[in-house]
Amino acid sequence: MTIKEVRKKYIGLQTDCKTYKNELSQLGNYACLFYCLCSIADEYNFTHQGKPIDLIESFIKCKKKKLIGDECYILDGCKILELLTGVKWTRNIVLTLPYHIPESMYTVEKWFREETGYTHFKRRWGDTLVNSQTVKYGYIKEYYCYSYAA
Repeated sequence: MTIKEVRKKYIGLQTDCKTYKNELSQLGNYACLFYCLCSIADEYNFTHQGKPIDLIESFIKCKKKKLIGDECYILDGCKILELLTGVKWTRNIVLTLPYHIPESMYTVEKWFREETGYTHFKRRWGDTLVNSQTVKYGYIKEYYCYSYAA
């Protein structure tokens, strides 16, 4: 398995999960940030521990720890990453990415569409939604940069 294959399972995942009848379908329209965090945990675990994460198991763990709120909002992304990887994480919010992104930093784009007021989160290498209207007609408002202590 390669890092490209690890990432591939997240492309279009949110669109696909809207038709599933499992725990992940509970996330609905708010799944994008959770899937971005899971993709970071998956990349980290693949690179450092050689093991993938299970999405449904991850969702259940996060709900039990109350890291995902009643409306399926993400309450603490760093704690979700810590739970899924076993290491401490920090988050910085920036308007532009640095020229060089360190190996210990994973980024999430926060997109915004003014006409609707909608926000959508995606990774630079792919999107969990197929044909996101927020990405198509909006703009990147900021970046969430998650880093672990190297």
